[in-house]
Amino acid sequence: MSKFNKIFKVALILATVLATFPQLNAMAAQPKPRVINGRPALPGEFPWMAALVASSVEDSTEAQFCGATLIAGKWLLTAAHCVSSLYGSASPTDVEALVGIKRLPFGRGDRKKIIGIVVNPSFNAVTLEHDFALLKLEESIPGPYAQPAGAADADFYNTGVTATVTGWGQTDVSLPILPVDLLKGTMTALSDADCLSKLGRYFKPLTMLCAKPYDLATGNDACYGDSGGPLVVTVGDYTKQVGVVSWGFGCDMKTPGVFSEVRSEERFIQSFPTIAPSTTGLATIQGNPVVGSILTCVAPTFKGDPAVNLYFYWYSFTGGVLDAKTNPTYLVKNSDAQSYLYCMVEASNAGGTGYAYSDFVYISPAVVPASYETIPTTSPVPIALPTEQLVSSAAPITTQTATQIATSTPEPTATVNTTLVDCKKPTDTTSPTSSLKKFQTNSKYYHLLVDANDDSGAVSVSTVTVSVVRTVSKSCNRSNKNKTCLKRMKPVETLAKLSSKGWISKVARTAKDQKLQFTIRALDSAGNWQNPSTVFNFKLK
Repeated sequence: MSKFNKIFKVALILATVLATFPQLNAMAAQPKPRVINGRPALPGEFPWMAALVASSVEDSTEAQFCGATLIAGKWLLTAAHCVSSLYGSASPTDVEALVGIKRLPFGRGDRKKIIGIVVNPSFNAVTLEHDFALLKLEESIPGPYAQPAGAADADFYNTGVTATVTGWGQTDVSLPILPVDLLKGTMTALSDADCLSKLGRYFKPLTMLCAKPYDLATGNDACYGDSGGPLVVTVGDYTKQVGVVSWGFGCDMKTPGVFSEVRSEERFIQSFPTIAPSTTGLATIQGNPVVGSILTCVAPTFKGDPAVNLYFYWYSFTGGVLDAKTNPTYLVKNSDAQSYLYCMVEASNAGGTGYAYSDFVYISPAVVPASYETIPTTSPVPIALPTEQLVSSAAPITTQTATQIATSTPEPTATVNTTLVDCKKPTDTTSPTSSLKKFQTNSKYYHLLVDANDDSGAVSVSTVTVSVVRTVSKSCNRSNKNKTCLKRMKPVETLAKLSSKGWISKVARTAKDQKLQFTIRALDSAGNWQNPSTVFNFKLK
C-alpha cells in the first residue's frame, strides 16, 4: 500500500493540510468528494475532463480520488494536494488517468500511464496556496483541450459570473453516495472582499477565488473527490478554465468553495517542463567477471523524458571510482582481482538526473592453463673436456652399444595439468539482512548504528555500505522572484566500520540539508548482497 490515503478537503480552520497521504489504496475505498446536487454531464460535454485513479486498485469506481483537466496532448492540470503533501510527493507509478470519459468503468478501463509529476514549486501544503500540479502522460491524446484562463482574460473573472464545476465527487453532504457518472454543478463567482468576509484569513486573494452555489435551494458545491477538477466560465463563444477545486469548510453550501486561481500561475501551467529520468529498475552487468575480460553495464528502462546524457560509472569497494565515461564497457584489470565491482548509470536531461545501480560481481583472477612439458628438438651442445681426459676415457662405441643406449633410454612423456583453481567464495546463497539499531545527529554528523547478519550461519557479513541521497535547499528564480527551492543531490556511498556494538557509519551534515534517504546494504563473505536494501528516511525540522 502506498503512502496516500484519504485525500479530503482541508479544514483550514486548524491550518492543516487537506490530506496527509496515507495510501491511495485505502483512500480509494473512503467516502470521496463529489458534486453536491450535481446533474449528469452530457456525452462529450467536457471532453477534456480526467479522473485520477490509484494504479493499484482494479475497480476505477473505487480507485478514483481526484479530478484533472487535459490542457495539452500529454499534460494534465490538477491540484497539488492530490499528489503531494507535507510528507512528499506521489510516484508517477502510483497514479493513472482516465481521460475524456463520462462514466467511471467497473474495472481498469482505458487508463493512461503517467511518466512525470511536477508540483508547483510555490505550493504550500499547509495553506494550500499555489495549489497546482502538472502530470505528464506517456502517450499524447488528441484534443479538444481545456483552455486555462490567463492574465488577459479578466472578463472570465468578473464578480457574479456563472461558472460550472465538474467531478465524480460526493453527491450528498451526509451520505457517501458515489455515482459513477460525471456530474456538473452551477456556481456564482464572488468578489475577493466577499470571500475574505466569509472565509477569513485562510482565503488568499492573490492565488485563490471562491464561488457560492448558484441557487441555495437546489444549489451545487464541490465536495470530497472533486479536488483537482475544473471550474470553467463561458463568455460568448469561449469557455475557459478559471479555477482548480482546492478546499472548503465542508460541503454544506453555507460557505463558499475555494478554487486555485488559474491566472495566478499562468507561467507554471504553460511551462510544460522536461521530466527528469527516473527508474525503479537495476542496471545489470554482462560479461565474464574475470581479469582481462570486458564487462558491459546495461541501463534499465528510464521513465520520464529521454535522457540527453548517459554516463556509466564503475566502482570498487576498495578503490572507489574506477572509471566514468559515456561508453558502458570496462576492461577488468589485474588490480581488480578478488574484489567486488558494480556500476552506476547516470541519466540526465534538462529536468534533472536519475540513477540506477547494479548488483555487485566478484572478480576472479585470470586462470591460465599449465603449459605442456616439451622435449628439446635440437641436439644438446657437447661439453668440451680437456684433451687428456678425452684420451684417457676414450672408448670406441660400437653400433650395438649405440643402439642399446637408444632403445634402453625411455622418452620423456609429456603431461598436462588440467586442474583449475577455484577462485569462488563459499557457496552460500542466503542474502544477509540489516537493520538500523540507532540514529543520532548533531550539528556536524549523522550517526547510524547498523545490525547486520547472515541467517545461514555458514558465512559472516564482510561489508556494510550506507548510501545517502540528500534533498537540500537552494536559491532559485521562480516567476521572476528569488525563492528557496529543494534539489535532490547525487547519491554518496560510504563504508561502515565494524565495532563491538555493530556497524557504525558517520555521514557529514550540511547546513542546507532538508531531507535525507539512507540506503543500507550488507555483503557477506560469499558475495551475496542484501536484497532488498534497508531504507531509512529522515526529515529535518
